[in-house]
Amino acid sequence: SRLAEGSRAIFVQTDVKAEDSRGSFGEWVDKSFLLQRAAQRVEGIVLLWHKIACFDAVGGNSSRCGGLTKTRYSHMLCFGRMPCSERHLGPVASVPDVLRRGHVTWARGTGVRCC
Repeated sequence: SRLAEGSRAIFVQTDVKAEDSRGSFGEWVDKSFLLQRAAQRVEGIVLLWHKIACFDAVGGNSSRCGGLTKTRYSHMLCFGRMPCSERHLGPVASVPDVLRRGHVTWARGTGVRCC
């Protein structure tokens, strides 16, 4: 890993639904799971926090934007290389686990103030 000791890396990933050979939506691809599985293979890397950035209001009706065919949130994951002396301190402690993505610079982007 190129992550220096005591450093952090933040990943923002949106799940996808893969189409099957008939063009129907089939398998759900959970990108946060893939990241966590990869991190487990690297000695000294730990997941420090995992948050969800919703595209719409939490609990809102997303049928107008793809309903069950499109993901309406992104995962935000922060990994660190041990030792991480400030594991739970800092600005992230004041950010809720589930938040609105806010203003974006492109349609599928995560909000500019999410992190």
